[in-house]
Amino acid sequence: MSGIPLSERLKTIAHMVSPGNRVADVGCDHGFLSVYLVLMDIAPEVVATDLREGPLQAAKTHVMEYGLEDRIHIRLSDGLKAIAPEEAETVILAGMGGKLMLGILERGAEVLHQTKELILQPQSDIPLVRSFFREQGLSPAEEEIVFEEGKYYFPMKFALCGKHTDWSYVPERETIEDRYGPLLLKKKHALLNNWLIKEQSRLQNILEMLKKTGDTHREKREETAKLLEEVEGLGRNSESQDR
Repeated sequence: MSGIPLSERLKTIAHMVSPGNRVADVGCDHGFLSVYLVLMDIAPEVVATDLREGPLQAAKTHVMEYGLEDRIHIRLSDGLKAIAPEEAETVILAGMGGKLMLGILERGAEVLHQTKELILQPQSDIPLVRSFFREQGLSPAEEEIVFEEGKYYFPMKFALCGKHTDWSYVPERETIEDRYGPLLLKKKHALLNNWLIKEQSRLQNILEMLKKTGDTHREKREETAKLLEEVEGLGRNSESQDR
């Protein structure tokens, strides 16, 4: 199993899958996540899809190398369109923007009727994704932080449990838990403070640039200052709890 070239980010995602679930790996890229799920006996079957022919050909090659053609089904698909509801007890969407991710879920709503869980790793608009599920009454079942090659990643898992979800809904507001992760804050994740330090530096740089524009970006400046104060407060709390 150690021969599968899988990043820590994707390993973290793989181990969020409930063992025994059939998986839809949407945007499968090279297919190694799908291979890992089957070889580790996490998933009995995987439908691995991508919108691009190039990655699909690479995925097909890797599936054949491991002799898993009967358990991993490679398909060209725009989101969830080529997946049947009974094939997707777990749906994985990783390595794409949050808005794109929510759009895929909205367009594939019919497939999700039998889906038990979603495992998501948005590359952007992370608070938007969290706020969407919160306002649908769905709290994360798991949240993690992975630091890899100089970047922070935030995989999260939501249990749908047959709950009706309005996939066309646009969140109206954003909370502190949406910005930093309710479970990450609650369990004081070991990497959270490191990320807060990086976020503090980023916001300070933005604020310094905005200050040079006078009143041109006043509203943006005030919003950034508020976020910076919030991050600094969370950082101080984390440091005091570590002592």
